[in-house]
Amino acid sequence: SSGSCTCSPKSPASATGSWVTNVTIRHNTMNNNLGPSNVQIAWQSSNTDVYGNIMVKPGANRSAVTAFQLTGTGNQVHDNLYWDAVRAADTGVSGLTVGTNLNTNPQLTGTGPDLHATNPTATHYGHTATQ
Repeated sequence: SSGSCTCSPKSPASATGSWVTNVTIRHNTMNNNLGPSNVQIAWQSSNTDVYGNIMVKPGANRSAVTAFQLTGTGNQVHDNLYWDAVRAADTGVSGLTVGTNLNTNPQLTGTGPDLHATNPTATHYGHTATQ
């Protein structure tokens, strides 16, 4: 995928590793990320903001965004387009707020950096988003 990820220089390799905080994941096009989801928010991750993305086909019976043993706070998933996933994000998880996300087929075409949506509804999502 390509887009914008303002990421911490440290990512946790385990529940006891350094934590991730104040991360924005926006305007990415993610397709066929099977292990286990397009985005995973885990452990002490806090203030992660996931929006404006196209997320298609995470692992079987998974949300596009999953939470794993999440103890951090202030994480948000909103204003994304998702498809071929059970839901936009795991629900009922403390520390994760799920806002409005659109479940529709983006009609992806191309490969690699040329992967883009052809559905007019998807023009405001993914790495080719028009603002």
